[in-house]
Amino acid sequence: MQLAYYQALKKHTRDFLANITPEELERKIIMGSVPEPRTVAVCLGQMVWGTVAHGGQIAYLRGYSRGMGWFR
Repeated sequence: MQLAYYQALKKHTRDFLANITPEELERKIIMGSVPEPRTVAVCLGQMVWGTVAHGGQIAYLRGYSRGMGWFR
């Protein structure tokens, strides 16, 4: 079930990114708990950065828990 969700989300994301227009990227939206409107392009950038940052945190914790020596 988790894999099917991931595959559907990946397809939807690729379709969205393949068809987004420059005008849509400049549209202002409110995302999350920040009340100031931001462009869709900025929000996409923030989501990518958040994903990269969390990936690094997960890798660090994995190494920490497996004793890779990063914490010594």
